[in-house]
Amino acid sequence: IQVLKLDAKTGNPLAGAQFTLFTVSGEALQHDTTDESGMLVYDNLQPGTYVLQETKAPDGYQIDKQNYLVTVKADAAVVITATNTPNSNLNLKKTDENGNPLAGATFTVTRKHDNKVMGRFTTDSTGCLTVENLTPGEYVVTEVVPPEGYMIDTESKTVTIANGEQSYVSFINRKLAGIQILKVDSVTKAVLAGAVFEVRDANGTLQGTYTTGVSGMATTGELKPGVYTAK
Repeated sequence: IQVLKLDAKTGNPLAGAQFTLFTVSGEALQHDTTDESGMLVYDNLQPGTYVLQETKAPDGYQIDKQNYLVTVKADAAVVITATNTPNSNLNLKKTDENGNPLAGATFTVTRKHDNKVMGRFTTDSTGCLTVENLTPGEYVVTEVVPPEGYMIDTESKTVTIANGEQSYVSFINRKLAGIQILKVDSVTKAVLAGAVFEVRDANGTLQGTYTTGVSGMATTGELKPGVYTAK
């Protein structure tokens, strides 16, 4: 028996597909793996009927669930062509406003039709993450933890996953902003150290207390964009 394993989309040969050859009664006879040409060969088989089953798909592909019933005759080769469909993956890219990649952003991916959360996923040093082998359908992608020093992107995005296809989505984060306060003498304009300020947001919530240094300057921590009062 000769087995040829191909990509269902491109027709390219696939290495790394693992097969087991069984008797019709279910006894496992041989375990083999396709080579770089997508081939494997079972030699010296007795005439009869066998069952061929894929037990592990090549990396990045869905397993072929079909069982192949093969009849071997004396002095005759049988060729089985089997295919694998690529995984359906969601690929996400996270950048800042200048297009620089951002690591450490965490997202949830939720299947839309039943609200099942597929998991939490975090961008790597290239600003990317991949959610592999999703079933076709619509998914909602939501940022839950922003990269350090950046505002969270509050807008969720819906992505459609098609069978055997790669889907892509991107998110952009803006840097958190801060306030610098300069304290000067009203007459001489000399800088003044030791002045204490409270910074509150538009709802009156205290964001922090800051004291000017020898440069007359006080700098807040990172603040979300909005209206603030320093007093």
